[in-house]
Amino acid sequence: MTTGGKAQRGEATLADVARTAGVSLATAARVLRRDNYPVSNKLKARVEAAAQSLGYVPNMLARNLRGARGSSLGLIVGDMRDPYFGKIAACITAEAYHASLLALVANMHRNPSLEIAMCRQLWEHRVDGLILAGGGFDQMSRLEDLQHFVDKLQAAGVVVVSLSERKLSVPCFSADNEQIGRDIGRSLRELGHERIAVAAGPAGGFVGDGRLRGLRQVLAQDGILPHVVHTEFSQEGGTQAADAFLQAIPRPSAVVALSDSLAVNVMDRLRERGLRTPDDISIVSVGDTDYCDISTPRLTSMDTSIEASCVAAIRHIRAVWAGETPPAPAPFDHRLVQRDSLGAAPTFSFP
Repeated sequence: MTTGGKAQRGEATLADVARTAGVSLATAARVLRRDNYPVSNKLKARVEAAAQSLGYVPNMLARNLRGARGSSLGLIVGDMRDPYFGKIAACITAEAYHASLLALVANMHRNPSLEIAMCRQLWEHRVDGLILAGGGFDQMSRLEDLQHFVDKLQAAGVVVVSLSERKLSVPCFSADNEQIGRDIGRSLRELGHERIAVAAGPAGGFVGDGRLRGLRQVLAQDGILPHVVHTEFSQEGGTQAADAFLQAIPRPSAVVALSDSLAVNVMDRLRERGLRTPDDISIVSVGDTDYCDISTPRLTSMDTSIEASCVAAIRHIRAVWAGETPPAPAPFDHRLVQRDSLGAAPTFSFP
């Protein structure tokens, strides 16, 4: 009696499919891999029918261990609870599915040490590509370690890309975050806002710092110094930021939140304190996530082309797998999606 694992579980092998279909092992493999190698429709139909009748499932791990490329990729997101990263995960997994790839998603919980550990785990699972979408939270402290590990991955043939601007030697598929900050600043000035506050999230994040630099550049042209509060991306962080703004003298007429989740939490706290958005204080954010249409009022936010960035990142990885040299990515478009939370500056002064 055979005691191997496959016989015990009754798993069909590629050889079983080829034997049932009456074709060579190579032909069965080409059909089931959907190779471009010419195989007649009649043979294809026989192989697919045999695979279905036997319940055959390809062993992708074994295929990877034999040196095949392009079956799976890893994605590391900053915080799955944040709709921004949920949107990235949804886009990547959908695009991977359409490309017949398996996407393994890991949540780094905004922890730079955990991000490096997850890079290792995904490598151990033999992913052929890795997409970093963690945002670089406080990654200044572990940047050298992360770059060292990325170098190892690349040397091993893993294609590594990023969906956020970071000081890593990998292709970056992202909008220009400094330009996003500048454009938000211009929009606020066009509406007459001079008392501007920023809910910036934790200090040290590459993306947030870039947006803040751009905003400050534009406001500085008019001698405006924004009131910046760094907090965590959480309900407590939004409460802390809003309370700090209300204690400021003079009180701001507009708040820039560097993420939709932080903006919604700030808005909720202002409502608790009896203030209306945008009549008393306007709010504008970045991300254009699902939060924007379900918040009250609906949130004005910057669309950063998340979907286009995700699709381009996967296409880049697949091009490298195919032996091509794709061009370096250019910054993706962004646009302010006007909803209800952003209005003109009040014409009266706050006490």
